Amino acid sequence: MPKSGPSTIAPIRAKATLLRGALCAGMGRYRDLLRQQSIALLIGAGLLSEIGDWFNTVALFELTYQVGNGALSVGVMLALRTVPRLLLQAPAGALVDRFPGRGLLVISHLVMSLLATAFILLIPFPSLWLLYTLVVALESVSTIAWPALRIQLVRETPPSQFASVNGLLSIGLTGAQFIGPLLGGLILVGFGAGPVFVVNGLSFLAVALIAGMARGTAAREEASPVTAELEARESAAPEPVGGYRALATEPHLVLFAVAALGVTIAVRGAVALFVVRADDLGLGEAGPGYFFAAVALGAIVGGAVAGIGTHIEHAALGVAAVAMFACAVGLAWFGFGGTAAALGALVIAGCATNVYEVAGLTFFQHRVPESLYGRFMAVFMLALGIGGIIGALGGPILQTRLSVSMALGILALPGAVLALGFLLALSRRRQPTH
Repeated sequence: MPKSGPSTIAPIRAKATLLRGALCAGMGRYRDLLRQQSIALLIGAGLLSEIGDWFNTVALFELTYQVGNGALSVGVMLALRTVPRLLLQAPAGALVDRFPGRGLLVISHLVMSLLATAFILLIPFPSLWLLYTLVVALESVSTIAWPALRIQLVRETPPSQFASVNGLLSIGLTGAQFIGPLLGGLILVGFGAGPVFVVNGLSFLAVALIAGMARGTAAREEASPVTAELEARESAAPEPVGGYRALATEPHLVLFAVAALGVTIAVRGAVALFVVRADDLGLGEAGPGYFFAAVALGAIVGGAVAGIGTHIEHAALGVAAVAMFACAVGLAWFGFGGTAAALGALVIAGCATNVYEVAGLTFFQHRVPESLYGRFMAVFMLALGIGGIIGALGGPILQTRLSVSMALGILALPGAVLALGFLLALSRRRQPTH
């Protein structure tokens, strides 16, 4: 057998040294980011808003079930929550671009605070139509509030730290999905729905106050070469290219959004089948909790690792495409094998989801003009909304006719195919022309 000598060990040590250097540099960027008060406040506001949203969701599930006709009313409520995103997200993105200041962020959360607190009216007046009206109103304002927060983060964050702020935000949102339902459930059981709605309203009020406190204390560093090139191009043009048509001219942006839509079909479809898959594996009522925990574990790792990079180069889209494919394959794999295989598949899917989001969003943040960033986020959120509806409805429908493994495989197919198509388009762009 050949013995390993200095010539074979040296490259391994060199790669390990480079890896340690990259990790240290990435952790340093996280620390530098959190030392900037304005950015830290905005990230905290985003997490608080997400926690408040989950507070509201927990109480609404219980209240809708009681006031309405059982599970059917809950399904209608969930469907209505997606309608504003489909109808209003595009104009909301344009509105955020037109009024990019902090005022729109503060006003939208003040309105959400009033609407979230107004749900308390359902206790003395248990009306299903009142509940549906408030749900649509709250979600309609949310189509403005979330892009407004993201564009404020872009305005406050130095370009070299775009990936770090996206990574931190993705990790925080994953944690909020556990903290919010847990706290909301505890308050709901101990004190009823009324205090849950009040606390939710106070959380949005706190976000408005925090956003008002973020006075741009973070100094923007010199723009990256990509940003400088964009600014020079914009200043040379007689009029800035506006509207959603301008985004279609950005290479691969549409392909990225369409591939994200396909992957989201698999994600939402798998979540809709968590209970069925848990029964198949004999995990009982605790099964969905284990599944969500596995996804969260992977998402935290994926967000932390992806946030270390800069994702300025075109290779970032290749990373996003590979992660999309891995996510789709992982969710298809979730339908096969035993408990360990299912949990491992969900860890991979959760990790890949945050990797593709951080890498892809960061790449386009460097290339989409700031004047169009609200529209860019609207396109991405609209793609996730459409994919979510297809997956949430398609999963249960397919499962009634096929096995869970077959249903998950069909749901994962669009995401896998679109991710491979996205990767193929990227590889063709790199080929030299003759």
